Amino acid sequence: MLGSMTLQVPKNILILGLGYTGRFLLQTRPQEWLSTQVLTTSRSQGQNFVFDLLDESTWDHLPPVAGTIITFPLEPFAKAKSFFDKKKNDLGRIVIMGSTSCLQIDEEGQRVNEDCPITPSLDRVEAELYFKSQGAMLVLASGIYGPGRNPIDWVKKGWVGPSEKYLNLIHGEDLARILWAALKMGQPGTTYLASDGHPHSWKKLITHWQSKGLLPNRVGGPPSRRVSKKIDSSKTLEQLSISLNYPDILG
Repeated sequence: MLGSMTLQVPKNILILGLGYTGRFLLQTRPQEWLSTQVLTTSRSQGQNFVFDLLDESTWDHLPPVAGTIITFPLEPFAKAKSFFDKKKNDLGRIVIMGSTSCLQIDEEGQRVNEDCPITPSLDRVEAELYFKSQGAMLVLASGIYGPGRNPIDWVKKGWVGPSEKYLNLIHGEDLARILWAALKMGQPGTTYLASDGHPHSWKKLITHWQSKGLLPNRVGGPPSRRVSKKIDSSKTLEQLSISLNYPDILG
């Protein structure tokens, strides 16, 4: 099992996967950790270390660290499990970013929180649950938005249209702050939710954007067939002492 102590000012931290969320992590490092060395990985040259989960020859590139934040999908399961079993003593405290899509719901508009059951229907979710069973912390993120990633563009591209389906969101900056807080003070083996707690229907969002002149009066897109939910992340925000900088996309 991974250690249960709150992480003090660490010597070094590893970010596995420097994509959209990883770049926010670099921008939002805790103030008291400014002297901490933050190491990053890429599947090609350009970061501190070359790392590819599918290529076991790259696993030994990673140095021992005090904590690790994993931002990419842990799949396939067999590789992810082998990686954990081999490197767990070098990774320190572990935080994994997953998706709230794995939360099990039974009816449209169901309100869910951190205690909601997780459906291990995908390899990545099975791997996340395995890591969690060994003491890693799991942060399930809602739809991530921010610079270069705006839900209004999904409407403009015709990917989605007005409906009563709910959209749950988290700004990339707030997601990064939640990931850092989980690494610093989260309880091992715990699931946290990264969501702003203000779910809106697509119909409401689109009507709002139309009233601002940001969308034409008539928009179209395929109706979502997925059962939608309302995510309540208040427990996570309280336990990790997070006050969101972007509490609602509608302002």
